[in-house]
Amino acid sequence: MAEQKNVKPEELLVPLDPNGSSETAFLCVNGKNLLVKRGESVAVPAAFAEVYRNAQMQQKAALQVQRAAMSHPSAVR
Repeated sequence: MAEQKNVKPEELLVPLDPNGSSETAFLCVNGKNLLVKRGESVAVPAAFAEVYRNAQMQQKAALQVQRAAMSHPSAVR
């Protein structure tokens, strides 16, 4: 994949850790790493913002499936 040099950065807000155990979030795209400060809007390369958004959507979908499975009568034994 060719590197995109003239891609505008995107603003990303990673929420504070509910457990208070981490002040930063680790993001990795194609071997490139980035630490993002939680609770502040920061400019990041677009690929990192996309990866973060995709991860959040996957986490939400997994939680919905888990809740649906738990509410199914055969799931409770």
